[in-house]
Amino acid sequence: MLSKIRGSHLGFVPVAVVVILAGSVAGAGAASAGRIAMRHHHGNQGIVTSVNGVATAGTCGTATATGNFTLVGMRRAVVTVDVVSTTTFTDPAVLSPATPSFADVCVGVPLKVLGTFATGTLTAASVAVLPPPMVGTQGIVTSVNGVATTGTCGTATATGNFTLVGMRRAIVTVDVTPATTFTDPAVVSPSLPSFADVCVGVPVKVLGTVASGVLTAASVAILPPRHLSDGHRNLRGRGQD
Repeated sequence: MLSKIRGSHLGFVPVAVVVILAGSVAGAGAASAGRIAMRHHHGNQGIVTSVNGVATAGTCGTATATGNFTLVGMRRAVVTVDVVSTTTFTDPAVLSPATPSFADVCVGVPLKVLGTFATGTLTAASVAVLPPPMVGTQGIVTSVNGVATTGTCGTATATGNFTLVGMRRAIVTVDVTPATTFTDPAVVSPSLPSFADVCVGVPVKVLGTVASGVLTAASVAILPPRHLSDGHRNLRGRGQD
């Protein structure tokens, strides 16, 4: 039967071949188009360095408005991003009923952008504001709320700030917020560690997020003196003179 079909001049075999080939070409074309579309879809992640041409720290976009911003990506490349009317936003720090918007895109904020790239500009389909990375430092407290007198301490349940000298003699400014937690092995229950345990001359370890040169403390741990390096012990022993 097969030989008869092959030898037939009815024409349906060539038609079938043409249909198969046409299907293959169409499928290949669709796959190729899909690959082209995939190549033109780009993602980038980095820190916002300017919004609508302004590089001042804390400058943000405007809700419901279009505009542009720049960010520095993984390889220090500066990327220009256009925000259009169809751009969507996500931000884990924005709670319902509020909705994330261009107003959450600010200089110094880390984010991830997905969109299409053309003529040197990434047009954003979506912008995801990322939580800032946690960083840690430790050292000797050198002032509390601007006072450098030895033994000066913070106030329990209060907010404020303090400075410390880190391992490389760098001075770090630390903000204490209502969300900051404290630990101190010298404080025994039922008492609770607090900002009152952060005093000039005391060694501490801080974990938090950095913005505009200030470390906002998520947690502050009071350290026993034995945790100090020799350099820190010498600094403390000299009375910070």
